[in-house]
Amino acid sequence: MDFEEKPAVKDAAPDLVLGEVDADVDDDEVFDPQQSMLGGETFDGDATKLLGETDSVDGHTSKDAHTRRRLIRNDEMISDVLRIKSKLGKGGMGDVYLAQHILTKKELAVKFLAPNQNMQEQRWMRFQQEARVLARLDHPGIIRVMDFGLSTEYGPYMVMDYFDGEPLDSIISRKRNLDPDFAAEVCRQVAEALEHAHALGIIHRDIKPSNILVKTIPDAPPVVRVVDFGIAKATLLDKDELSLTQTGQLLGSPLYMSPEQCIGDKCDARSDIYSLGCVMYEALTGHTPFIGKTYADTIIKHQKEKPAPLPNALNVSADVQKIVTCALEKQPSDRFRTMTEMKNALAGYLKGRGVYVRRSKRNSLKLLGYTFSVLTVSIIIFIKLAIASEPLKSAQLIAHMDLPDPITSFLMPDATVAEAVRSIKTAEKLYANGKYAAAEKLLKGVAEANPKYVNLTIFPLARSLAMQGKYAEAESILRQMAGGDDLGAARNIHVIGYILSVENHWPNAMPFFRTARDLYIKVQGPESTEATKDMANIGIGATRAGDLNEARANYEHALKILSKHRDAYPNVYEEAQGWLRNYKQQ
Repeated sequence: MDFEEKPAVKDAAPDLVLGEVDADVDDDEVFDPQQSMLGGETFDGDATKLLGETDSVDGHTSKDAHTRRRLIRNDEMISDVLRIKSKLGKGGMGDVYLAQHILTKKELAVKFLAPNQNMQEQRWMRFQQEARVLARLDHPGIIRVMDFGLSTEYGPYMVMDYFDGEPLDSIISRKRNLDPDFAAEVCRQVAEALEHAHALGIIHRDIKPSNILVKTIPDAPPVVRVVDFGIAKATLLDKDELSLTQTGQLLGSPLYMSPEQCIGDKCDARSDIYSLGCVMYEALTGHTPFIGKTYADTIIKHQKEKPAPLPNALNVSADVQKIVTCALEKQPSDRFRTMTEMKNALAGYLKGRGVYVRRSKRNSLKLLGYTFSVLTVSIIIFIKLAIASEPLKSAQLIAHMDLPDPITSFLMPDATVAEAVRSIKTAEKLYANGKYAAAEKLLKGVAEANPKYVNLTIFPLARSLAMQGKYAEAESILRQMAGGDDLGAARNIHVIGYILSVENHWPNAMPFFRTARDLYIKVQGPESTEATKDMANIGIGATRAGDLNEARANYEHALKILSKHRDAYPNVYEEAQGWLRNYKQQ
């Protein structure tokens, strides 16, 4: 069967329901079946009777109370206090209207079970279950149900907070490839909302772009709401509700369904993680990771195929790619273990701290096996003991070695050091590729997350700042590293100038050589021999830049000092002497 014949793949239109929490509503009063807070009909009995069951004859649902429904018109009162303003959208299970409370003037969203669903008792029960599930959730990223009931005139309905957001699928359709930071922030908020639901034993099972509403605000992060818990699996529900979500039912949207969900297997929180990975992939690329010619073909792709790598042209960072790849692992045990882990990974990327994700068990065992194959057990134990005794120095060394992540993690004394080292290695790669701002962001994130190991980031961060012309900020952190000692600061600043000059970034190195020279003279006096090193370096840089006057002045000063201390830096003395001799001959 072709996809066009399967409405489960893409809803024709999303449910445009989401809302801001109204603190004035008393949750204890919302679901009292004896007295509807919105002025609707009152009922005797429990809510299951209201929406899941009707009077029956010989086990069949009575049609009389639900076949008299008519179309809802704008400005029509649907209860004593609710007036319909307009239709917001139409989904697979129901129609959504914008309504206004005539007393408080608050705008609300009202979802009615679609007329063609009235006679399907399973749909009735699922509609009720969505209201019950939402009633248990209390998170700003999830809409809140304020009331639900059964109207003989309009059928089953639920009243929810209204949120003026745009479905993510519409944003993707309009923009195609979303900015990685924007996509990551949207998915972080979705992950945070689902983290709350999962903590209550509720699995959404239908995470897709049309069920994510986004409000964009200029110069501020987007605001996100998760909608449509119509097929949520609530693992803590009672027996009757669990019958609606039993293992074996194939519910969800095939483009975003986890491999286990595709075959009707047991789903847990990691199924939502996979679906969110599909959403993030689509937000970054403009298309889902798997789409076949038919429904069955798509199911097979989720089971068997790996997602295509994100194109280089999109400039998506390695950290974001790691998050997406981890979320889309076929085996649930290879994904993020919890939605909290995925949320933290996204937050880490956004804060520039770098991202560590768990490798699949298969790859981790392979790499660790390699380690043990080339190193004896005694050597490995010796290395680990040495690293544990000097974690900072060892981390500085390993940060510049090209070791696989699992081996780095194995050698490091704890997870925080390993994460810092991995992030620094990533920052070095960004720096090598000329992405200085990204390297800066990542290194500052490492320092913020792991203050204990901040010294690991100082020199790489100073270089990244220098390459962006942020000399004062770079010098500031080098001074802080020296703890207020001017001589120590001079030496730190000299090192950065030297590293930049070795990398042939002479214009960026010059401010550091000048500052180091002046600090040496300030601390050690006008005859400072250490200052002569930077005078000679300034001479080289100034000559390259064509400023022979500055070069001559520094070489003359260095030669004057070293004439009295010729054993201090003989190479500098000879260099200064040779340059001045050539200068006079010109």
